[in-house]
Amino acid sequence: MILAGLGVGEFSWQALGYSAGFMIVLLALGIIVFNRIQKTFMDTV
Repeated sequence: MILAGLGVGEFSWQALGYSAGFMIVLLALGIIVFNRIQKTFMDTV
């Protein structure tokens, strides 16, 4: 955040990779849960 705003600090590829991996896992889990629930969701609403 400081690097983006002020141009000082350090950039960590490891932190970026960890964040991207975590985001992909959450996205995959969200898609899986949505596809399982959407079949019966409108019947219960």
